[in-house]
Amino acid sequence: MNIKIKTEILSLVVTTFLTIIKLVVGFSINSVSVISDGLHSGTDILASAIVLFGVTKSDEPANHRYNYGYGQMENLVSIFVSFFVVGAGCLIIYEAIIKICNIAMHHSTSMTNISYGIWVMLFASLVNFVLSRVIFSFGKKTDSSALKADSFHKLTDTIATFGVFIGLCLMSLTHWSIIDPIASIIVAGIVLWGGYSIFKENVEVLLDISIPKQDKRSIRVILNEYIRQFKSEGKHLSYHGLRTRKAGSDYFIDLHLIVDNSLEFDEVHDLCDDIESSLRGAFPESLNVLIHPEPRVVINSD
Repeated sequence: MNIKIKTEILSLVVTTFLTIIKLVVGFSINSVSVISDGLHSGTDILASAIVLFGVTKSDEPANHRYNYGYGQMENLVSIFVSFFVVGAGCLIIYEAIIKICNIAMHHSTSMTNISYGIWVMLFASLVNFVLSRVIFSFGKKTDSSALKADSFHKLTDTIATFGVFIGLCLMSLTHWSIIDPIASIIVAGIVLWGGYSIFKENVEVLLDISIPKQDKRSIRVILNEYIRQFKSEGKHLSYHGLRTRKAGSDYFIDLHLIVDNSLEFDEVHDLCDDIESSLRGAFPESLNVLIHPEPRVVINSD
């Protein structure tokens, strides 16, 4: 069992625990903001289960049908996660509007034992923050888009839960019941923004967006070092048509390498292997490199 799967199992267990606590306390003190936050955490359970499936599937090796493997499965499940996040945000807004209408018609019921909600929201905020940082650290270490999406989801949950905590504290001081649904709407705004961000990032990957600029810059630095080395030996070397894309945590790089005509076939092959090794050493990600060597064309002006 690899680190990505272990991390997502931890996420699933902790999220389930927090969801149960939030819903039990929310219904017991009759707080729509606590209940809404609990429902949001409930979608986290399903989202974590989907991410767990995605990271498990993405590690399967390539086969005769899927020649490039299942790397993009991580991006696909991340998009599903974004749908759950947006759905949770819409549900929270709906519940908040219902409560505002009830308050306006004087049908609202008062909250009891608000201190329980305050302490539970504070505890959940701290646990979620630590969990989001743990998931993000492993997501960054493995360059897993699914873990990064889940980490971002957990971070929005942290902000949302802390917003409910602040709202409950204000309610306990002012006794204004309208603060509860207003806090829920603020929570929903954060949740919707998080869902959009996850969706946008992973759709771009599925549309073969280039790898990050700093990584592409690193590729050029390595290639330019080879060019300087050949130039010092009085030989020509250049490249063009550099293209990159991502699939899950896998990087794909292809380029055309223009080599000096004095090089033999074996020397060109060894040069390409050497460049591939240098590129693989520069990136912790799974790297797929395709180099197309071309002879230098010298146009005689005579």
